[in-house]
Amino acid sequence: MTSAAATLAVVTDDAASPTDLLDRAASAIGFARMVKRALRRKGNNGEVIVVPAMDGFASGSPAIADPALVEHLIDRLYDLGASSVRVGATEGSDALWAENRDVFMRADLLGYRYFTPAGREYDIVDLAEDAKHSPFAAESVLAGISLSAALQKAAFRIVFAANRTDTADGYALTLQTLLSVLPGRDKESLYFRQRDPGAVITALLDAVPIDAAFIDAYVSSHGHGGGARPLAFETRTIIAASDPLVADQAGALKMGLDPQASRLWHAPPADVEVRTSGSVLPYDGWVNVTPIVREAARRRQKDAALDRSVRPFLQQVDTSLFPFRNEANARINTWIEPFLSVDDATVTGRQVFALLEMILAQIAEGRAAWQILFAKDAITRRPAALNVRAQDIDEDRWAGVSPTIASQRALLSGCTADAEGLRWRMVDGAVLFDCVRRYPVPFDAFVAAVPVHRTIQFMNDYIGGEAATLASDEAGRVTRQLERNLYLPQPNFTVLLGGDIIDVTKIETVHYAGDRHVMAWQTLLSANGSALADDGLVEFAAVGDDTVVAIFARQHFRQPPLVEAFDLTLLPDLHAWLVTDAYRRFASRTFANLEAVLEGRDVRIGKPAAQVGTDEPLPIDGLLALAERLRNELPDDWIESLRARFDWTRKDHLAPDRIDAHGFRHFKTVPQRSYAGSPTHSAGSGAAA
Repeated sequence: MTSAAATLAVVTDDAASPTDLLDRAASAIGFARMVKRALRRKGNNGEVIVVPAMDGFASGSPAIADPALVEHLIDRLYDLGASSVRVGATEGSDALWAENRDVFMRADLLGYRYFTPAGREYDIVDLAEDAKHSPFAAESVLAGISLSAALQKAAFRIVFAANRTDTADGYALTLQTLLSVLPGRDKESLYFRQRDPGAVITALLDAVPIDAAFIDAYVSSHGHGGGARPLAFETRTIIAASDPLVADQAGALKMGLDPQASRLWHAPPADVEVRTSGSVLPYDGWVNVTPIVREAARRRQKDAALDRSVRPFLQQVDTSLFPFRNEANARINTWIEPFLSVDDATVTGRQVFALLEMILAQIAEGRAAWQILFAKDAITRRPAALNVRAQDIDEDRWAGVSPTIASQRALLSGCTADAEGLRWRMVDGAVLFDCVRRYPVPFDAFVAAVPVHRTIQFMNDYIGGEAATLASDEAGRVTRQLERNLYLPQPNFTVLLGGDIIDVTKIETVHYAGDRHVMAWQTLLSANGSALADDGLVEFAAVGDDTVVAIFARQHFRQPPLVEAFDLTLLPDLHAWLVTDAYRRFASRTFANLEAVLEGRDVRIGKPAAQVGTDEPLPIDGLLALAERLRNELPDDWIESLRARFDWTRKDHLAPDRIDAHGFRHFKTVPQRSYAGSPTHSAGSGAAA
C-alpha cells in the first residue's frame, strides 16, 4: 500500500523518444535507488516481476503497454542488479471466444521477444500456473483466492499500464492492469460482479505491494470505445510513480477525469506526501467516454450472460492474429463493425456507441427484472465479503443488541395479529412487524436441523452473503457473529422502478436456554445505501411437543426515487394493503423455507456463483452446440417435410372438406389404388385430429 511519502513524475516531450521519456520519468521518482534498496534486503532472491497491460487485440495497439518500452525497462533492471526478470500475466475471459489468447501466444503476437535490446533474456510467465497459496486473511474479500508464488516472492514488483479510456470506469490504468495477476479467466464475474472491485484492489495491494508503477502514454487510447475500440492519440508522455494509486490519480487527471470515476479507485491516505514533478493538466484534444456510456456499460455488465455474449461483438480484433473460436461470433462482429467504426472523436460516433450501450443496458435490466419476478432460479448467487472489522465494535455495542431489539419489539404491544399471525405498524418511517408459526416437531429435533444462527440465510429472497463466527459457548454453538446479507429488491416489484439489491451488514448475538434459542441482530452498514435499518430477532421456543418460531424485524429500505416521490402514506388504505401483502408473502415463504430445511431440502434460490478454475461456456456456444445436435439428429429434408405438412396450397396435398368444432379434419371419400392397380373405394368419410 501507499507509504508515508510517494514520488510521481509526469514527463512530456514532443521531441523525445519513448525510451528517453521512460528513463527520465524513472530517474525523477528515484527508481534506481528504489530497486537497489529492495535488492539489498536480507534474504532477497533478486527476482523482479513486471506486470504489463497485455489485453490488446492487435500488434502495436495503443491499448497495451509498448513491449519495446517494457524490454527497455528490463535492461535497466538488469543494470541495477536484478538476478532475473519475469513478465507476468494471466488469461482473461477473451480466451473463451478468441484464439491465441493464452499468455505465451498473446505475448509473442503482441511483440514480446524474450530478450532485450541488450541481449538479456527474460521469461514470460502465466501467473495462474503457480497460484497455489492464498496470502489473504479469512476476512478479506479475496479470502481463499490463490496468488502466484513468483509474484509473492518477488523482490520488486512493477505494474506497467497503457494509457486508455474504459467504457465502464472512465479509465483503465495501473489498478486495472494489476487485476491481471489474479487467477480465473472470467475476471469480470469473479472480481467485478461478485465482489466490490475497489475492495479487491485494496486486498491485492495489501498482500503484494507494488514497488513502482508506469503508464505508457506515449501513444494513448482515447475515445468512448475504451480498450475494446482503441483510438490512437499521441500524447508523448510517460507517467511514473512509486505507488499505483498515485500513478492512477495523475493518469485520470491528465484525461480530465475525477479519479473516482473508476470503481477500482480509492484515494491514498490523507497523510501521504506526494512529491510531484511535471504537469497533470489534461491532454489537449482528449476524448473521454461520456458519462451516459459509462453508466450504461455498468448496467449492462451486471448481466453476466449478456455481457459475456456481447464482448466479442464490440471488440475490434485483428483476426489474422486472434481469430474467433466460432463462426457465429466472427460473422456478428463483421456485420456490426461498420456501425461502430465511425470516428468516435465525432459527435456522431459517440451517439452511435451510446445508443448501443443504452439498448444493451435496457436488455440487461429487463432480464434482471424478469428473473427476480418470475425466474429466481436463473439468478446467480453472490458472495459478499464482510466489510466491517470485528475489532471496531466495542463491548457496549455487543451488550446492547438484545435490549435494543426487545424495546423495539415492545412497540408492537397491543397490535392485533391477522389470521396468518402477522402484525405490523409504522414507527419513524420504518415497518415493525412480527409473525409466528407453530411446527409439529419436537424442539430438540427442530434446533438440530435448523441452527438458529443461520436463520437469516433461510429467509425469503436471500441470494448471498458471508458470516463470521466471533464467539462460541462451551458446546460449540455460535454466540456472536458478524454477517453480511444480500436480498433481492423488496418488494420484488420495485425492480421495475430501479430497485436495488438489499445489502446489509449486521452484528448478531445468540442466546441459548433449554427450551428457547434467540438470535438478535442490528444493522451496522449498508454498503449500497439500500437499507436504513434491518434489525430484528428470531426465536425458537418449545411449546408442548411442538416448536414455535417467532420472527420480529424493524425494516426501513430505501425505495427507488419514483416510489419515494409518490408518498403512499397519503393513501392509507392502499399503503396498508401493500405493506400487509408484502410481509404476508415474506412470512409465508420464510416459514416454508424453514419447513424445507427441516426436511433436508436446499432452499437457496439462484445458481452458484462462478468459481476460479471453472469456465462456464459462452451462451452462444451452447446455442451452437444445440444447433449442431439438431442438425445431426434430424433428417436432411426436415425443413421441406415440415413445410409440406402444413402447406395446404400444394396440389399433391389432400385438403380437408371441413374442420369441425373440435379441430378434427374431415375428408370426402377418395379413390385409392390397390397394389395391383385396380381401383378400391372406402365408404363414408374419415376424420383426423
